[in-house]
Amino acid sequence: MRHRTRADANSADIDKALRAVGATVLPLGNVGQGCPDRLVGFRKRNILMEYKNPEQLKKCSKKQRENMMRTPAQVEFHRTWQGEIATVFSVDEALRAVGAIK
Repeated sequence: MRHRTRADANSADIDKALRAVGATVLPLGNVGQGCPDRLVGFRKRNILMEYKNPEQLKKCSKKQRENMMRTPAQVEFHRTWQGEIATVFSVDEALRAVGAIK
């Protein structure tokens, strides 16, 4: 039996901002198997999004940021997934990922 996953501190803010621009947001945190946190639909496009805590940015280099806090299952999912996955640390990054802002 899967247990509820812990949400990053910025999840509610990102979800709220995405919905405010008209995106649909489906939480996927309990899917498991390395699946990203959200499926976001915006302007007929679907993007998987991995939310990360912005506090962790202070502790890593840009290179480390790309693979930070990924479990082995997440690494494998990101490696093999044929669609788009955006890793975001903030509302602005999420809005940029879907194309709501530049």
